[in-house]
Amino acid sequence: MLPAMNINYLAVLTCAIVAMPVGFLWFGPLFGRTWARHMGLGDMQPPDAGSMGKSMAIFFFSNLLIAWPSRTASRHGRPRRGGSSLTGRPGFMR
Repeated sequence: MLPAMNINYLAVLTCAIVAMPVGFLWFGPLFGRTWARHMGLGDMQPPDAGSMGKSMAIFFFSNLLIAWPSRTASRHGRPRRGGSSLTGRPGFMR
């Protein structure tokens, strides 16, 4: 029998939202020029509003797709609560 999976939708949504400014910083002021140079883009023109909105929507949706299984995997891969009967240490220190 499969275990019941309780998904925290707020946590998944928060991860997708937080990734937006992190991605902006990563591909913008921090490493934007280096990334563009390595991609062979040279001088980049600012995109128009329509293509920028479409790109941001795709980025947000992909962040949701990444956060969903990551949350599920981390929820079911965590150690159990309580100490070990042999060592007396907490469960996460096994």
